[in-house]
Amino acid sequence: MTVLAFGHHISRPRPITQGCAGSDEKKEAAVKASEDAPCAAAPGMKILSAEAHFHPFQVGAPRPEKEHQAIDEFCAKFAAGLAAPADDALLNLFADAGTWADPVGGPPPYSGKEALAERITKLPPMDFAKVAEVYYTVNNKIFLCKTEVKFADKPNSFFILDKFVVDDDFKILSAEAHFHPFQVGAPRPEEEHKAIDAFCAKFAAGLAAPADDALLNLFADAGTWEDPVGGPPPYSGKEALAERITKLPPMDFAKVAEVFYTVNNKIFLCKTEVKFADKPNSFFILDKFVVEY
Repeated sequence: MTVLAFGHHISRPRPITQGCAGSDEKKEAAVKASEDAPCAAAPGMKILSAEAHFHPFQVGAPRPEKEHQAIDEFCAKFAAGLAAPADDALLNLFADAGTWADPVGGPPPYSGKEALAERITKLPPMDFAKVAEVYYTVNNKIFLCKTEVKFADKPNSFFILDKFVVDDDFKILSAEAHFHPFQVGAPRPEEEHKAIDAFCAKFAAGLAAPADDALLNLFADAGTWEDPVGGPPPYSGKEALAERITKLPPMDFAKVAEVFYTVNNKIFLCKTEVKFADKPNSFFILDKFVVEY
């Protein structure tokens, strides 16, 4: 298993090819949701919410080794449950009131054991599901697992990016499966994805050079920025955001490494490689955006 601890450049990311296990009916619903979403190519894309996923050990803080090992083991267990969900191997990972947004941007999340059990019965047969990367946050109950999945009836594997919030017993309170069905053969919304890619690049450029409100202007007036996820309350509104931006450390660069799409073109994630001017190594930030345009 190759684990990319957030901020550590352990493996070069490959082009995004994530997807999600799902029934044919689920895929069709996801495709329709994508087609119905408004065009994201509008130049006025503004951030309603941004969530910065990282852990400060990536820039020199102590690493919670025991907690991160437990997270890694959970991600591996979830992947194993996806590939072989028999005997409630996957269902038992959820809390009684747990939810699963599968896919993010599609139908309402499955909520409660009965709905989750029904959803699990519709998972397609898989040759394998294995963890590719793990992303930690300041809160050890919030993390993301990027899982490579191979459907038995498909020639190629693809990736799912799952965000988890767990309870004290490491049971899933909420799971969010980020993917776009073009990864498993559906039509790709080329223009919308180009617009998302361009926005991610603009955000990275704003991080590295925020002068003249280059970063601030990407936010809606009531936009929020949770930086970092699991830390203090999100910065909310232009005044608080402007103050936060003044405290960004000088950077040698910030550049997009990978983009994760969903069936809603207003929801996506950008993985950005950042190099602080006073640090010897670069690290990664995984930002989740909800935008308007």
